[in-house]
Amino acid sequence: MQSELKKELAGLSLLAIFLFLFFSLISYHPLDPSFSTQGSKVHNYCGKLGSYIGDAAIQFTGLSSYILISYILFFSAILISKRKIESYFTLCSGLLLLFTSLATFLQLI
Repeated sequence: MQSELKKELAGLSLLAIFLFLFFSLISYHPLDPSFSTQGSKVHNYCGKLGSYIGDAAIQFTGLSSYILISYILFFSAILISKRKIESYFTLCSGLLLLFTSLATFLQLI
């Protein structure tokens, strides 16, 4: 019972992190204050912290950052739904392969 509650709380925490990152990315504006620019007005829905996080994600991984945050949503759903994972190695290697192939595809666009 106690471990199930911990898993649900972890899943809800991951869901909150996903929402913050998602809104940081969809409201990303290149002129927001960040590591690469010195803007004065923040356009990001998540404020100054969101503008820094959105800029870092876009600068490091580009459009693939949406794929990475979707993994957070995926793991959140697994924890909340109480699904049992048979092999974490298979799951993580499959997600890594999916990320690499989708990032390559997005680079072609």
